Amino acid sequence: MITGPASGLGTWVLAGGTALGTTHAESGLPCQDSIATWVRPPGGTGRVMAVAAVADGAGSARLSHIGSQTAVAEVVRMAQALGTDPAAPAAGPELVRALFTGARRAVEGAAPAAGALRDDLATTLIVAVVTEDGFAVAEVGDGVVAVRTSGGIVGPLAPQRGEFANETTFITTGGTLPELASASFPAGEVTAFGLSSDGMRLLITAHATDGSPHVPFFEDVFGGVVSGLGSEALAHFLEAADDRTGDDKSLVIGVLLP
Repeated sequence: MITGPASGLGTWVLAGGTALGTTHAESGLPCQDSIATWVRPPGGTGRVMAVAAVADGAGSARLSHIGSQTAVAEVVRMAQALGTDPAAPAAGPELVRALFTGARRAVEGAAPAAGALRDDLATTLIVAVVTEDGFAVAEVGDGVVAVRTSGGIVGPLAPQRGEFANETTFITTGGTLPELASASFPAGEVTAFGLSSDGMRLLITAHATDGSPHVPFFEDVFGGVVSGLGSEALAHFLEAADDRTGDDKSLVIGVLLP
């Protein structure tokens, strides 16, 4: 669990974990999901208060675990740097797009070092950023996003699909960064969020096709983090969860404490 500084907007607490899917374990594959989180420490400066990223490496790409690890690490690194750069986008879609662009560039740069092509590191990516100006979330791929606002728990993003059934879009797809599915909210409107890879879809969505969140699940897990549920316990939950897909599983939860 990571706890951020107290401020006029409250204190953000983040917890997250990943688990190797049964199919991957049986095939001797590494976990291709990766997560990264960061909150501004007490006394820290900069507009970015918290950032979370979830990446799901393509099952068909031989080094996608490197791609997912590289993508989430670059998102966190850039969020910290851009948060203190007066020339950087302040918030919203522009800031998130800058993070996705940097993540794609980092994955492209990691490919030659791994003796691979860019598509060998193919990965999806979800990013949520809390700034002093608001909350923004964006996705390339087919993960799950849940956001709690004054109107309840909603899924602001629909999963992106390719031209054919079961075809997923990756940040490495095409000659330029694919179009982002994104949403933004004013400061203080979002009080909790959840990001998950596709491996959890059957357990945590009300309708798997449109990605709408299963509200009771997120009510429980948001409350659990408030009560002290940390990253280790969340990882154990993912390990035990049977979602019938055999895929790797990832989950990051952020909650704003009063």
